[in-house]
Formats: sequence, C-alpha cells, structure tokens
Amino acid sequence: MLHRRDSRDRHRRWLAGLAATILAAGLAAAAPPASAQPPATGDRTVEPQLLDQLATGQSATFWVYLRGQADLAAAARMPDRSAQGSWVYEQLTGTARASQSELVSMLDAAHAEYQPYWIANAVQVRGDRQLLDRIAALPEVAQVTGDRVYRLPEPTPAAEQPRIDAVEWNVDRIGAPQVWTTFGTTGQDIVVGSIDSGAQFDHPALVAQYRGNLGNGEFDHDYNWYDPSSVCGFPSLVPCDNNGHGTHTIGTMVGDDGAGNQIGVAPGATWIAAKGCESLSCSQAALLASGQFMLAPTDLAGENANPDRRPHVLNNSWGGGATADPWYQPTVQAWVAAGIFPQFANGNTTTGVAPCGSSSDPGNLPESYAAGAFDINGNIAAFSNRGPSAFGAEIIKPDLSAPGVAVRSSVPGNGFGANSGTSMASPHVAGTVALMWSAAPELERDIVATRELLDLTAVDVSDLTCGGTPGDNNVWGQGQLDAFAAVEQSPRGPTGRLTGTVTDAGTGDPIAGATVSVTGAVERRRTIGPDGGYSFTLPVGEYQVSAAAFGYRPQQDQVSIAEGTTTERHFPLAAPDGPQLSVSPNPLDFGEVAALSASEPASLTLTNTGGEPLTVSDVSVPDSGFEPAGGGCGAAPFTLARLEHCTLDYRFTPSLQGPAEATVRLVSNGPNRASTVTLLGTGTTPVGAQLWLSRYTGTGTDSDVPHDLVLSPDGGTAYLTGRNGGDGTLTDYVTVAYDTATGDQRWLARFDGPASKTDEAWAIGLSPDGSRVFVTGNSATGSFSSDADYATVAYDAATGDQLWVARFDGPGENQDGARALGVSPDGGTVFVTGASRFTSSIFGTDYTTIAYDAATGEQRWLARYDGPGSTLDSAEALGVSPDGGTVFVTGASQLGGSFTEDYATVAYDAVTGAQRWAARYDGPAAGVDRAEALGVSPDGSRVLVTGGSAGVDTGADYATISYDPATGDQQWVARYDGLPGGSDAASAVSVSPDGAGVVVTGGSSGDYGTVAYDVATGAQRWAARYDGPVGGPDVAAAIGTSPDGSEVFVTGNSVGVSFDFATLAYDAATGEQHWQARYNGPVNDGDAGTALAVSPDGSRVLVTGQSVGEGSGADYLTLAHRAALPEIVLAAEARRVRGSHTVDLAWRDATAPQVDIHRDGDLLTTVPNTGSHTDLVFGRGPGSYTYRVCDAGTSHCSDPETVWFGGAMGSLSLE
Repeated sequence: MLHRRDSRDRHRRWLAGLAATILAAGLAAAAPPASAQPPATGDRTVEPQLLDQLATGQSATFWVYLRGQADLAAAARMPDRSAQGSWVYEQLTGTARASQSELVSMLDAAHAEYQPYWIANAVQVRGDRQLLDRIAALPEVAQVTGDRVYRLPEPTPAAEQPRIDAVEWNVDRIGAPQVWTTFGTTGQDIVVGSIDSGAQFDHPALVAQYRGNLGNGEFDHDYNWYDPSSVCGFPSLVPCDNNGHGTHTIGTMVGDDGAGNQIGVAPGATWIAAKGCESLSCSQAALLASGQFMLAPTDLAGENANPDRRPHVLNNSWGGGATADPWYQPTVQAWVAAGIFPQFANGNTTTGVAPCGSSSDPGNLPESYAAGAFDINGNIAAFSNRGPSAFGAEIIKPDLSAPGVAVRSSVPGNGFGANSGTSMASPHVAGTVALMWSAAPELERDIVATRELLDLTAVDVSDLTCGGTPGDNNVWGQGQLDAFAAVEQSPRGPTGRLTGTVTDAGTGDPIAGATVSVTGAVERRRTIGPDGGYSFTLPVGEYQVSAAAFGYRPQQDQVSIAEGTTTERHFPLAAPDGPQLSVSPNPLDFGEVAALSASEPASLTLTNTGGEPLTVSDVSVPDSGFEPAGGGCGAAPFTLARLEHCTLDYRFTPSLQGPAEATVRLVSNGPNRASTVTLLGTGTTPVGAQLWLSRYTGTGTDSDVPHDLVLSPDGGTAYLTGRNGGDGTLTDYVTVAYDTATGDQRWLARFDGPASKTDEAWAIGLSPDGSRVFVTGNSATGSFSSDADYATVAYDAATGDQLWVARFDGPGENQDGARALGVSPDGGTVFVTGASRFTSSIFGTDYTTIAYDAATGEQRWLARYDGPGSTLDSAEALGVSPDGGTVFVTGASQLGGSFTEDYATVAYDAVTGAQRWAARYDGPAAGVDRAEALGVSPDGSRVLVTGGSAGVDTGADYATISYDPATGDQQWVARYDGLPGGSDAASAVSVSPDGAGVVVTGGSSGDYGTVAYDVATGAQRWAARYDGPVGGPDVAAAIGTSPDGSEVFVTGNSVGVSFDFATLAYDAATGEQHWQARYNGPVNDGDAGTALAVSPDGSRVLVTGQSVGEGSGADYLTLAHRAALPEIVLAAEARRVRGSHTVDLAWRDATAPQVDIHRDGDLLTTVPNTGSHTDLVFGRGPGSYTYRVCDAGTSHCSDPETVWFGGAMGSLSLE
C-alpha cells in the first residue's frame, strides 16, 4: 500500500536549496555561524571566539575558508557513474589548488603548520594573531573560524528485544525481510560507507561484507579503510574500533553472521569505513578528511585517489549541536553532486524530552537526510531530536524516523549488544537506500528521486508539537521508514522515462514550484525547479500524469511508458477566470504560547490567483487574544494584481491556559465574496515559562539598573530598587512595586538627594508584616559622585508614600555608601551596612553598620570596623539571626601596605551595636580575598559567607566558610576551582529551608558555576555549570531556593545574541538542570539579571535587572517565570449505564494542551485538555479501577483516584 503524504512543500524547499547551494559560486561555509556575528579583522570576518583565544598571545588552530567554489551543477546530468565521480573530484581539487595558492605560499614562507582540504576549499592553520591578521587580509579569504570538536552521540545501552525468526525486531519492523524474499535483493552491488569510530572488520557479522575481504583469509585495506588521525596505528594499516559505535552502526546496515544473527537491513551490500571520530569525539580535521576519502578513496598511504571506489550510500551517525554552522555543507553538497546518498542521524537529547529545534548539525542541513528514532511500540523516542532546523524554520527535521531504541547489532569482540539512539536509527535508512538502488539500478545516484520515494512511502504519524503537518512534522518527519514500500515503489525491471515541462500558457515561462504527479503501477510526485522541467524513471505501463500549480488550472493526461524510450508530456497551465482570493495558511495556528506572553507575529498570505485584479474591501478584527500586528497589505481596501500577494500579520497573547480560537472575515470581489480564516492557539504555562514582563524606562536615556528585589510576605507584591536617570538630576533612587500575578505597576517612588546628583539604591528590605519597605544606598551631597552619604528611606508598602529618610555622613565627609540592608524579625529595627570614610584620604574606609528605628528612622546605634591595615574596608552583605539578637556583616578588608584583602566577618549585638566577634579569612595565596554574600541558617546555628579568593596555581576560587554565630569560630572552609587556571568568584548564597544545605553561585571561568554543600560538614554535594549558547562569558548574580527546598534558581547575564538574562532551575538534591529561560531585549544588547526572588508558595520566580530599550538606554526589566506546576486535582465518579461500568473523570490544573489518562497503571488514552472525560469500561460485576491524569508525555500527574463497583464508591469533588 502506498502511503500518501505532504511532501510537495518539502521537496520544493529541498530542490530550491540544492540548486542555490550547488549552482552558487559563493561558499556556503563562508557564511558565519548563526550563533555569532563575526567582527571585522581588516576587511575579512573572523569568529570573535577565535580572536578571544588569540588575545593572550598564544597560538591556536583555526580554519580558513576560501571564496572560490567549483560549479558542480553539470554533475547530475552525467549518465556514467565513473565520469561523474571523476569530474566532481577534478572540479573540487582544481578549484582548491587555484584559490589556495597564494595562501599556501604565505604559509610556507611563514613556516606555519597547515593542512589544505579540497572538499570544502579550506585550510587548517596553526598560528598566532599576527598570522591570522595577514591571512584575513587576503581578498580570496571568505571567513576564518576556530577549530571545532564534535561528539558521537553516546548511545544508551538497552535490553534486547525479542527477534522474529532470527531477525531483529527493528529489521523486521521496516519490512526488510519482505524485500529480501519478494524482490530477491539484499543490497547486492551496492557499497555503503561509514564515517564513525571505525569498525571491527573481522567481526563474524561484518567480515563477509567488508569490501576489503579478498577471501581465503586475505584482506586488502587500500581504498576500504582510512584513519586520518592514526588512532589505530602509525601508520594506520588495519581497521579498528576503540569505541564500538561504528561497529554497531555498520552491523545495522549490512550485518549477518550466517548463524542466526540477522542484524542488518542490506546484508548483501558491502561496506568501507573512515575513522572520522577518534573516540567519543570527532575532530573537524578528521571529519573533513573522511569526507574527502569517501568521495575519492585512497590507498593506505593517502595517495592515488580514485573516485570510482566511492560508496553509493554514506552513513553519518555523528553530529554537533542545534546550530546553523555550515562548515560541513560543502562536503555534503559534493557527495550529492557525486551521486552519494548523504544519510545522517538527527541527534539525541541526553535528559528529558528533546526540545523543538534540537535537530543536530550537520543532519539539520537541507541537503542531509536525517533520521529520528522510534521504539518497538511505535512511539517516538524521548531523546530523538526535533526540528525545525536551525538553518530555517521551513526545513522539517528529521526527514523521517526509523527504529532506534533497543537496537541489537554487532559490537567489538565478536559480540552483540543493544543500544538506543538516533545513531542506531540512521543506518536503517542507509540500508534501505542500498536495497532500493540494488533493486532498481535506474534509481542509483538519483538523490532527488530517492528522497522522494523515502518520503512518499513512509508511514504518516501526526505530532504537531513542534510544527509541521500530520504527514510531515518536526517530531517524526515524513513518518516511519517503510523499506518494503520504498523498494516496491522503486523503478524495478524494464523502465522508460517520462519528461516534460510545466509552463505558463500565456507567457511560455516555466512555472517553478509546480507539482507533477504520476499514478499507475507506481506513484510519483515531483516539485518542479526553476527551469520548469521534470523527469521520472518509471516501470513500463500505463499512467495518469497531472500538473498543478498555485494560481493555475490543473491539467492531466494519460501516457504509456515503453522500455528504453522517453515519453514527453508538456503542460501549459492557464490562469482561472476572474479574481480569486487564496489565503494561506488556513487555519493559522500559533501553537503553544506561554500565558500572558505575546507570540512572535505570524502571517496570513493573501494572493490573487485569478486572471483579473482582486480587491479586498474589508478585514474583520479577531478577538480571544488574537490581534492585528501589521503586515504588507495595509488597511482595507487594497487591490492585488494576478499572482500578487501581501501579508496580514497577527499576534497571539493568551490570557488563560488552554485552547483559543478566533476568525478573520475577508470581503473581496472574488467568487465567494467573503472568506473566513481561523486563528488557533493554546495558552500554556510550563515550568520556566515567562508569565509576564514589566519594563520601566525612567525619565531619560541613562543607564537604569535595579540592584535588589524582595517579595511581600503573601507573595502578592514585588518590590525592587536601584538607580534610574532623573529629569535633570543625574540618577535617583527609584523603587517600584509590581503585582506579582500580572506585572502591573502598583506604585513608583523616586528619591532625589539634596545635591540632585548621583543617588543609587543598592539594597531593599521589608518589615515582617509587609507594611513597610526600606531601601538604602549612596546619595550625593556635592558636585562629585564621591561626595556621598548613606541614605536609607522607608516607604509605605501599600502606597509608596515616603515615611522617613535617614542620612549618615561619616567622619571623612565623603564616599559613604551603604550596600546591604536587613530587618529584625520583630520588624522594629532596620540595619544597614557598607563603607564609610574615616579620613579624607581615598585609602581610608571602614565597615559602618547602623541600626535605625523602623518606625521613625531614628538612629539607634552605629558601629565601625577598621581592619588591621586601617585602609580600605568595605562591607558587602548583612544578615540577622533568626532570634533577632545578632547582626552579621561581611565584605573585604585590606591589609596595610599592600593591595591584598581578606574576608572579614563581624558580629554585633543587635540591640546595642557592641561588637561580639570578628573573623578574618586569608586564602592560601595570601592574595585578594573578597566576601560578597552572607546567609544565616534557619536555626541560627551557622553563619555562611562566600566570595572569591586567590588560590595557589588555581587563579581565583570560590571560598565558602561556615562560622559559629556565637563565637566566630571557623567551622569549615570549602573552595571550588572551576576550569583549570580560570577565575572564579561567588556572588550569592542561599541556605535551604531545612538548614541542611547551602548553595552558592557566581561567575566561574566564563560560566555560571553553582555549587551545593552540606551545611554541617562543608562537603560538596554537587556542582553545576552553565555555558550559554555561544560559549560565554556568563556570570550568575543571584540565587534563591524554593520554599520546599526542592529547587534552586539562579540568574545573571549570559552571552547569546549579545548579553541576555539567563535564569536556570536546578534540582536542589542533585544539581540536575530542570529548566532554563533566556531573555533577549529589543535591541539585542545589554540585558543582565541582577536579583531574584521566589514566591512564598513556590509557584513563581521573579528576576530583575537591566535591559537596553529602544531609544531609552538601559531600563529596569522584571520578569516572572513559572517555577512549579500546580497540582493536578482529579475527581472520578463511578456509575452504571445499562449495567456496564462507566467512569466520569473531571480534573483541573493540567497545563498541557493534551492529557494522558492512565487506568490501573496503563496508558488508556490521550485526549484534549478539556477537564473531563468519560471512560466506557464495559465491565460488569464487582471491581475497582484506579485512574491518574497527567500532562501528556510528562510525569506531572494527579494523585491516583480509585472507584469501586459492587462496593463503596469513591468520589472526589473539585474545589
């Protein structure tokens, strides 16, 4: 049976991309990776990471891509395989020699290390910044990038599944044994190639199929084996596999030991291998060299290249991240031009369910054919990466899916084992192509037709989670691989050709994008390229052929195909009469959008497909959260000429969770007069989802930065403070209150000091009853920012009305600034601390801690701490004991006569200000040690401080210390050194609610570094690093813990497009990352999180920081994220209908568009999240049933609910 599908759009995109990339003279790989826009060096582009790497004066390995590119378009028309391969090889090598000559001469003169590669017209160079600058100045250089390392997707060991008549389940599932018996083909005369970790060539299941096997125990590895990195020997003369990955994937393509282990799809094919992956990693050099070898294999010395020995099909079960880095695109294009089928794995996600857009490079290239993975039960594997491709949202990935869970195959040591991964799925497709080309030699080297057949015959599986259509989506691709249908539909036996053109009947111009369909003994569908021509190879017989194109009337005809002949059918298509309105897509589906967040604009395209002008006179306005967002059509009325089109853009902002629908009515002079378009979307609130965003731009374009954030005791209000540009006042304290449910501003209060100059709030606190807000910082008293006092301000928490202001001018009369604030548990006292000058010298500041009456602002006491150096002492953090009896401050205290600093932590009597103890910490290097944060355990038994401390041969490290709060005795010290030699400094600390753990975070060697310790012993529990999408620098600034202690949240700034907010959630027990959320502001620059707070119920995490706005400079930016999902509440009621058991289920607080309903531990069904479902059990007599409802595909489930028949019936009401 032939399974139809929506492959037309995919092939139109693929053909257009193939034509553009093969025909273009420019180098696709010369385009910069999508993850970064390279800065200019001279007038050439160089990756910024490479410039950073060379900034230290060291040498590095980098890649130089040349502009010259071979035009390979003529290769596809060559009827002879040998001539085709040789011509492609000669074009590539000749172009590389010519365009690389000046560069090579320069490198030779500089005595530089280099290696040229002809397949991508690139040169690998080892050099310093000076050499890089000279290279980048050459006019023939297109781009210079850093060296890359890729990984083999680590397969997951799995339990073996039952076999069917000695055939593995996966081989049987795709119908390969039916191919063997029905068509008598097992892949004979086809060579499959493998770029992987190598192979055990003499494995019992592989040795007979190895092309280098001469028989009688003799082997010739020339042209059959290549090890560019000489891992298997120097020289590498015999194949090996130090990983096992390659042996496993080759086994799935061709393996059969003749003793009952039928593990391969095409056991009659032969194989060759190149070791592109040294072990678990694959160097860029080895992968490019392997790509060259596969197009023109060489002898073991790497000489005497012979394209005639190239494989027909090439499996690549390796890849990188979900990037749009085109470095391997010229290689894949060269394979296609040479008639090699480029098969790839789509990549794996190691934890949880693979997210949308995770398809791995280079499998996500439009020229690559990539496989996802499914299991024995026909379910997509959770790890199987999803599309769309990073190279374009219109590129569906994977292309299709194949068995990839618990796949049994060969492993080194003559054994067999089961693994899971898309690495295991990909060789099923490669083996299927071998069967197709063996059965239908006319199909060999026809990459376009082969892709079409694979797509056309795959079994549809609908999953629109990541977009697409039921027949071609970003979870399954075209569906499940069907090898039998693919071979059955291949042009086997006597064949002839059908050719023709599709043109505009009025102009005679070719119609690119038209579709030609053939039905008969086999079925075909082809999307026409720019030349308007089409061609099919078909078995002899009678066929109906039809042509259709957007905006034209279709035509069809009957044709007879005779052996060895070519039949021509041309289709001149005419336009329909009168005006015709076509609207696409309909419906316009926005998919899932986080509630209260606006989607990106989506477009309706309006086209006049008729022969006369079309006028749209009215466009209605939708409701239900959908709103117009512009577009090219403009306001109605507007007129479109024939085939002219324009767009109407819309946004979706769901106010609630769940599905939404609206309509747009278009009135025109078309035949139907009024057309209706449906808009669809689903509001969601998954964990990490943005619930709301609030931006405060202030009164000018100054740099506005919020420094601290606190939530009201009931969690209903968020208060934040910092600095904000005033109207003629430089900067003021600006404190803002937001509704945490909606992000609506409740009030805003400005504080402008007496000099109307620089005033900056650094810390905020709240009275325990939530009635008062306190902020503190530095406030200018003169013309210079250094002429500053402490200024502490109290506000009414409900209204923002100022209650009092308390200023402190130290004995040095300038440069006084408070940095931290705390409130006593009884709410009666406010404590602030910071640095205050005791002399007019710039080298004379003390810790200065002050207690104020919270009701009046009256100073109760003041305490100064002057370290042993009597120089610069600056307090950075403050905490109050749970009983309110002690105030703790910490910071940095400089030693006299040097620029070294120690942690200095001081305890004061909270009532009198009398110093109880002072504890100093001088790290092992006796260098700069700065404490930045302080926490007190809930039971008051420990004071914990953290910061950055110079280490011996380790750079700066995190240093976290626990002190006895009564005596100041040091209980333990824990140091954390991130990457070797890197700089690490903790900036925030959080103690778990039960007091058993403490977690610190900060910047660690360019990454977020978050480390958890046992509070009692200081033993490290876990360490988690976060390296942003472009490799940093990333610095965490704030941390918080959920009220139940289960999760830790951190935020800060992370380089993406530029600097972004990056907020992450970790499992507090293990450090496993639960989710991450990034925010990139409207101008793609200057976004940085500075503070974080978790709501008392644990449902929200709020972050604040600075974000550069459009024309407003840096603004306050506050975000709320869902921190935890609500509990799903399930009610189940049993009743009998005509004697049969029936159960009515009702639930609330499920968050996904669909829910899974489980009965007695088994998945019963998946249904839309409507809140109710009736289960017709059809059972009779006594019995019980236990139900659970879960967000579809997740473990977010209700508690079990059991109903009884013939006894007590349980029921739960929704509240």
